[in-house]
Amino acid sequence: MVAQALERQVVSGHIRPFVPHRDMAGLATLIETAFGPELAATGSHIVQDLRQMAMLGPFLRPTGRVVAPFAGLVWIEDGRLVGNISLSPEKHDGHVWTVSNVAVLPEYRGRGIGGQLVDAGISLAREREARRLLLQVRADNAVAIGLYRHRGFVTVDTVHDLLLHRYAWPGSVGAPGGTLRRPRLADRMAIRALRGRPQPHPVLWQANLLLRYLVTGERTLEVVAAPEGEVVG
Repeated sequence: MVAQALERQVVSGHIRPFVPHRDMAGLATLIETAFGPELAATGSHIVQDLRQMAMLGPFLRPTGRVVAPFAGLVWIEDGRLVGNISLSPEKHDGHVWTVSNVAVLPEYRGRGIGGQLVDAGISLAREREARRLLLQVRADNAVAIGLYRHRGFVTVDTVHDLLLHRYAWPGSVGAPGGTLRRPRLADRMAIRALRGRPQPHPVLWQANLLLRYLVTGERTLEVVAAPEGEVVG
């Protein structure tokens, strides 16, 4: 679904920015409660990873400064994190943002908390100069679809999640051994030339990948093709 930012004013004493060192454990519980069956079906370990990150506590404080483009809002009530919305800019277009992890604990649903979080997220994305918002929602989640359509989102594509169990993997896939490998620091200029655009410093790039994973659960594996030692793809 995609939408242009709507003109909505949101004022709630329950909404505040997501703070990694304070909210990571609560976010893990919320995601497990809201998306447990889906995570189990896809074999996702995001909840376990979030809980491990939460154990770092104060060491997470610098994270927000290093990866400032990402944003999150939480709903705090009764001393608990009961709702969340995460937003992150697309890697190659800072005017396009992805909305994810929109969730509310079951006992707090039916009060408009999810809608207020979405409205606040839209306002925040507008402040960050976003022009389009993208999100994914299950086709059978009529309540969520209605919430998004009411705010101007429209369906632009349908995505099917396919699972290939590791026991069903073919014996051989891809190019001969040695052709594909993980990128090295020395490959940065070659990768930049292939992409035709400036690349961030490797440390910042890895920090961005880390927060993208924390916010959306998206894991990124980057490989290069170097059949004779020279990066060609």
